[in-house]
Amino acid sequence: MNFIILLLIVFAITTIHAKVQCGSGVGNCNFGLCCSKNGKCGVGNSYCGSGCQKKYGVCYPTFPLFPVYPIFPFFPTTTTKKKTTTKTTTTTKTTTSTTTTTKSTTTISNTPVSTPIEVFHECLNDNHWALTFDDGPYIYDEALLDYLKSKNVKATFFINGNTYLNIRSDQGRRIVKRLYEEGHTIASHTYNHIDLTAHTIEEIIEEITQLEIALKEIIGVKPTFIRPPYGRGAYEDPIPQVLESLGYTGIIMWNVDPADWENLGDTDYAIAEMKKVVDNGGPLIIVNHNRYDNMTQESLLNSAKAEIEYMESNGYTAVPMSECIGRNPYK
Repeated sequence: MNFIILLLIVFAITTIHAKVQCGSGVGNCNFGLCCSKNGKCGVGNSYCGSGCQKKYGVCYPTFPLFPVYPIFPFFPTTTTKKKTTTKTTTTTKTTTSTTTTTKSTTTISNTPVSTPIEVFHECLNDNHWALTFDDGPYIYDEALLDYLKSKNVKATFFINGNTYLNIRSDQGRRIVKRLYEEGHTIASHTYNHIDLTAHTIEEIIEEITQLEIALKEIIGVKPTFIRPPYGRGAYEDPIPQVLESLGYTGIIMWNVDPADWENLGDTDYAIAEMKKVVDNGGPLIIVNHNRYDNMTQESLLNSAKAEIEYMESNGYTAVPMSECIGRNPYK
């Protein structure tokens, strides 16, 4: 009983004084805390499980009531390492996926890509930053494009096929064509903004290929970069394998989240979040949205303007995702 009380006391003290964020340009979590795949410090499966970043905290199995800290050797802990396989010949991956409603075996087979898929949270060059937007196209995008053109800034747009504005509509087609023709990177956010972790392999493939077909019709190319909706699935098998089999080479996450959808485009909050990375001299990828509840054209443009001017004042260069991670954005 005394031992359990001691564990709970250490847990409480660590949590109270814990850093909230972690990762590149931010730093490590307090002792005993895990750094989640989304750059947050804490305990529990959402922090210490799949995607946990060992470089910035600890990663270990968790129990329902309290974590197992490395300081206590009384409970054995294990570390599961993902097997990394270097491909030298054409291979066929077979993945068995099970959901609560169906059990199926799907063969993931495609012409191997020359570049294996990888998850990115930041640009490769310390002097680069990538301005990104999710959930478009939307009705305010043309005004945003006018501003980006005036600043000669190339951004990356993770678009849906039919969430807020159907890309096959006249306005949707016009926006997507303009994005591509003006040098911005167009990437996938699935056709209907689905949570990849809540769907079968077949459903994931259908969602992604449906968007690819539409983009091929409109701009003549298909993307090789994708951002999973809700940020879920980047590290959860078999999702990366499915994406790689479809020709994707980059799962694009972020290390700065201004939470514009929650803060209604609060520019002070956005700058404070960017400053955490900039003060440490690191590169960054920032996630914004083309549409959120109660958004106005003014709030969208104010956010973009504040972020661009802040990064310019700190000597950073805004780059499209292809330059940010050094990979071809289209197939």
